[in-house]
Amino acid sequence: MRPCSYMQLTWVVSSIAGVLLVAAASAAPPMIGKQGCRTTCGNVSVPYPFSIGHGCYSPGFNLTCVDGASPPRLLLGIDGTLQVINISISSATVTVIHTGTVTIGAASDGHGAFLSGSLDADGPYALAVGRNELVVTGCNVEATLRDKTSNLSIGSCSSFCPGASWFTGLPPAGGGPGKYCSGLYCCQDPLTTDIRKTTVDNILGRVSYDVQMTWFGRNHTKDKVMPGLVFVAKEGWFDDNYSLHNWLESTDGSRPPPSAFSSVEVPLVLGWEVLRRDGTAGGKWSSECTVDAARSICKSKHSECSPGPKGYLCACEDGYDGTPYVTDGCQDVDECKFQGEETVCYGDCNNTYGSFNCSCPRGSHGDPRRPGGCVRTINIGLIIGLSLVVGPGLLLLVLSIIIIRRHLRHLKKKMLKRKFFIQNHGQLLEQPVSHRTGIAEKMIIPLEELEKATNNFDQTRKLGDGGHGVVYKGMLSDLHVVAIKKSKIMVQREIDEFINEVAILSQINHKNIVKLYGCCLET
Repeated sequence: MRPCSYMQLTWVVSSIAGVLLVAAASAAPPMIGKQGCRTTCGNVSVPYPFSIGHGCYSPGFNLTCVDGASPPRLLLGIDGTLQVINISISSATVTVIHTGTVTIGAASDGHGAFLSGSLDADGPYALAVGRNELVVTGCNVEATLRDKTSNLSIGSCSSFCPGASWFTGLPPAGGGPGKYCSGLYCCQDPLTTDIRKTTVDNILGRVSYDVQMTWFGRNHTKDKVMPGLVFVAKEGWFDDNYSLHNWLESTDGSRPPPSAFSSVEVPLVLGWEVLRRDGTAGGKWSSECTVDAARSICKSKHSECSPGPKGYLCACEDGYDGTPYVTDGCQDVDECKFQGEETVCYGDCNNTYGSFNCSCPRGSHGDPRRPGGCVRTINIGLIIGLSLVVGPGLLLLVLSIIIIRRHLRHLKKKMLKRKFFIQNHGQLLEQPVSHRTGIAEKMIIPLEELEKATNNFDQTRKLGDGGHGVVYKGMLSDLHVVAIKKSKIMVQREIDEFINEVAILSQINHKNIVKLYGCCLET
């Protein structure tokens, strides 16, 4: 094989980089529906198993998008009366808008129907448990929501109006913390009864119900004050509907008739499951998450299957989010970027597939999942180890610096003495005695010796003045009593004469002439 040239290798690397860049640029967001199928209608996202168009949805999840409306409307149901405003895969719910109320006249009792004919009883939908509530308005009336097949009561509450002759202060019905109604003029009851757990055949919750209203007594004098209406709505909707509150709280009798509320748009939450027949005679619903069932319904590799009364539900595994019903629909969640109550990290966060790692920064320890939980670590062992290693070296360094400084001071002093010696014409002293080696050096006396001998040239030691200097009496360290003549440095000529005098005296040795013991030329 021939080796690649530099230019060939550069071209190969550039080509690979180009492929990687193109791949990164063309990376599409995770799919939420089948390939080529529509996944939006107006501002509503439509994930699989829901869809619009033949072959794009799971059985029972077909929707209709009215593009001609402004804005476009997404419709659900047999008669198209339910408008979809939100689809949730994680909670397996769909929020719809239905129009109108159940109105009961002034008879001794009355019946009505809720969602009758809007949804297929054999389909995947049901009234979501714990997400809706029953709202009743009226005077001295009780409303009950019942399952048509079993006649079981799903919810019930009573509404009273003060002033009735029989009213003796019964406790408020319905309502609860944060609720608008407390039993006077209206009441609220959360629909928490799960039909799936109360029926014999464990069927999915119903899609149509009977509404029964019963009046207390035969006197309906308060009926015109507060007409009887029944709402089945998303939990919390009625609490925030101020236009209805104004109607309820009107005191001038100018309330519109009950028929005016037939066009009120009421939100409702439906639950859903993916249906699957077991293939037996009669086509019973399969509710076992077999490997085959899970593979055919929960298509994402990071999804898991859970059984329901009639079919299945799929969910992404912990640490993943998306649409588990399509291939690669469940994508890893970056907990470090989108932290919640269960994934909070106040230390160093490192995202992993399906999870994340949270640790204290290097050099600290503690609990990184709470504020201020990481504290800096004091490593005693490391400090001791560093002290044992650094201590001797530091001591040696200090000693070396001291020795070097002393040496430098000594060298500087020596150089300074030589400078002054030359400046003071010490060569004139060296020349006459050059034939006597070492004599000049012996005659050079340090300045410190003279200062000590004269008590720093104290005036009490002064003997007299000469033409070129002042004479002091002093005693050297070898106990010689000497006369010390300190030059008067006025001009360079006097320095030269002083040195000449020293040079001449250094060569004279006579009993009647003062002997020159030495001199100081280093300052």
